[in-house]
Amino acid sequence: MAGKQIDNINAFSSQFLTTLKLINDGYAWLKWALTNPGLSVYYAQNEQDLLLKIQSGLHETLLLRCKAFTIHLETILTFDEADLELLIELFDTNASQSASIASLSKRYSLTTNKQLVTNASFLKQYNQTDAPVFQGIGFEDQLELYKFQKSIKEGEETNEAIAFALSKASNSSEFVHYSNFYINCINHQLTDQPDSAARSEQINDMYNMLDNVCFNLIYVPQVGSFNSQKELMDHLKDFISTTKFVGYQMKASAMDSLSKNIPIHGASDEQLRKNIEQFLSFIKQEVARGQFEPEPMPQDGQEQLFSITTEKYKTTIVVDTESNLFLSPTSGSIE
Repeated sequence: MAGKQIDNINAFSSQFLTTLKLINDGYAWLKWALTNPGLSVYYAQNEQDLLLKIQSGLHETLLLRCKAFTIHLETILTFDEADLELLIELFDTNASQSASIASLSKRYSLTTNKQLVTNASFLKQYNQTDAPVFQGIGFEDQLELYKFQKSIKEGEETNEAIAFALSKASNSSEFVHYSNFYINCINHQLTDQPDSAARSEQINDMYNMLDNVCFNLIYVPQVGSFNSQKELMDHLKDFISTTKFVGYQMKASAMDSLSKNIPIHGASDEQLRKNIEQFLSFIKQEVARGQFEPEPMPQDGQEQLFSITTEKYKTTIVVDTESNLFLSPTSGSIE
């Protein structure tokens, strides 16, 4: 590990050994590997890298599942040792869990397995249980869908938004962004309170306007690999200053973001492009004069988020597991 041979389990930190308890058969495998050095040699950059390799090697996934939570190992690696002990409690189905669940949920913004079950009732409520975009979705999409259902209010406008999104989306993530786009248009673009038919027509017109330009906004340059979150965060400002602009991961997220950040309704094609250029230039200015702070690691462990918050605006930059960098659609004015 880091070029040094390890042949004794006591050479590892207490944090490492505590985390190892969460990996099924992890301790037994490590003890076997240390006592049989002639069979094979294993390489790791550091203790965190070794934990990731043990989990993926034994179980072919970095998701750990207990009764209360499903959590990516990358996220668990951000826990302090006391919280690791709390999480270990939750793997004991006979333990008293309510206090530990509440404590961890609050500190790390975790969604419980019990809460995720409500996705099924949400889809059933809107008669969308069999919609193709919701079939076989993974844990990451389940989390996104749960957060979406918690953010919406029941009513005619939400029904319209869901129907609109289902007509455009090819997966559950696009469904969430297109639903948000429709709701954003109602809240930020339409000021004359049209009836349902007129509202739907006007929002479809705005979709068509953005559809012509949003493919040009999909831009995900690779920021590179770094040994720590701090190294990456320190590099971001210089990296972004040399990029053409901070782009989006996909068209649907671009529409989600722009619908609440720039004027669209009633704009000409030329004015719309100008509004987009001004907004993306503003983002780079916010980055240039602000200081990045890390956001909590998402529960699915798929992204690192860094934000810059000024008096009236919050810019959030995302770096995924492939080192792709893009703008989070949650960026916007602080209301």
